Amino acid sequence: SVIPKDLHILDSENVIAKIELPKVDTEAKNFSLVSTEKVKSGFVVRVNWGGGNYYYDIQYNFKCKENNFYLYKVKNENYSTTNPDSGNLLDKKKTKITKIEPNIPIEKFAMIDYLQ
Repeated sequence: SVIPKDLHILDSENVIAKIELPKVDTEAKNFSLVSTEKVKSGFVVRVNWGGGNYYYDIQYNFKCKENNFYLYKVKNENYSTTNPDSGNLLDKKKTKITKIEPNIPIEKFAMIDYLQ
């Protein structure tokens, strides 16, 4: 399968913004773009990545303001394995919600900076 390098944000017909996705092999092991969803205030991007004893499920929230999109919140669910020998994998979950102040304009957003 082809791994996309960028996520393009479109209005009705034009690319209005571009988000560079992490490189699967070097920046984020097993990286996957899970979903993009339009919401009332803007849009939400969900990704996950990891392997072995660590797994990350991340949600990026963007809002539309003054004809541009801004990152205002990142929700990161980190799963880890406390005892690999137990067979009980990814048994510890930690949720971290980061409010981004000031909001970051989409053209300055680097997903790689918010992967953990």
